[in-house]
Amino acid sequence: MKTIVFSFTVLLFVLKSFSQTTTSTAINKDYYLQKSKNQKTAAWILLGGGAALFGAGLAVQTRVDDFTNVFDVFNQDRYHGFGARAALMTSGAVAMGGSIPLFIAASRNKNMAMHLALSNERIIFPLKNGWAYTMQPAVKITLPIGRK
Repeated sequence: MKTIVFSFTVLLFVLKSFSQTTTSTAINKDYYLQKSKNQKTAAWILLGGGAALFGAGLAVQTRVDDFTNVFDVFNQDRYHGFGARAALMTSGAVAMGGSIPLFIAASRNKNMAMHLALSNERIIFPLKNGWAYTMQPAVKITLPIGRK
């Protein structure tokens, strides 16, 4: 019984490994380079838009009718423009901060494109009475040795 289960398990692994189809070339070096370019473009747009919002927040005119009391800014009737200024400056700072992860991801995808390539390798495959060549997906990774 153990021999039958073992043979069946080995057969399943062998059949699965030899019945692979050719891989799609959608994920290759060009894919990661295009992804990096798109992320970098989005990061620059967020950075520029955030800087524009922050600058607009600095340009908003604020006015307090009377500075006799320090806590007058909390009085809705006496101050004008502080809410808009704070909202613009905060949203600009958040947008500029949001561009940082996109710059990091773009750099990581560019490095991955430089070190990764997917291809189909020809391997010898036993077939009935002889041997045949078939294509098997392969990952080629370049490992940098030393400094970049």
